[in-house]
Amino acid sequence: MSVQVPSGLTLVEGEKPYWYGRRSFKSMPGSIILGLILLLLGLPMLPVGGDAAGLGIIFIIIAIILLLRVYLAVRNSEYFISSHRVYVKYGVTSKTSFEIKNEWITSVAVHQGSLGRMLNYGDVAISVPGHLGTVAMFGVSDPLRVKAILDDVLRRFKEAQKIQEELKTLEREYMYGRIPKERYEELKRKYEEELKKLF
Repeated sequence: MSVQVPSGLTLVEGEKPYWYGRRSFKSMPGSIILGLILLLLGLPMLPVGGDAAGLGIIFIIIAIILLLRVYLAVRNSEYFISSHRVYVKYGVTSKTSFEIKNEWITSVAVHQGSLGRMLNYGDVAISVPGHLGTVAMFGVSDPLRVKAILDDVLRRFKEAQKIQEELKTLEREYMYGRIPKERYEELKRKYEEELKKLF
């Protein structure tokens, strides 16, 4: 199963996509319920005429605005996890986007209210040092699974960094003539196979 890549984002060489998602409709139940109620109240008022029809039109307009706002909030959000970075984009009237390299991430947390636990949605908060602070994926479906994917990607990334350091050390040792060519090639092959297994 292939993972979708956000629009306008280009993968770098060796980058593997792991997860793509959007904000869940479940994360905005208040706006959806209120919009549907106003729609159900407004539609029967239209045939009555007079002031009732005017009030019905106002209810319908407010309902359409609420439901359109929910749709645009979902449609304009994109969340992406790859072997190299996390990408977060959201916003209805103005767009906000973040591209966070895996080495910058210090911790990942999930925030769920009681309704979020019942409907299985929540926010995934990614802590980054510096001016960004915390970047959140708002209203994600199954946030604990998303956190588990991100934790696994970060674990693999750290392991890959260690192997790459060992490869650099091996290169230096070989350049200085401290290990024979056969041993160097054997160890290099071993490290490269371990890297392939990680990603």
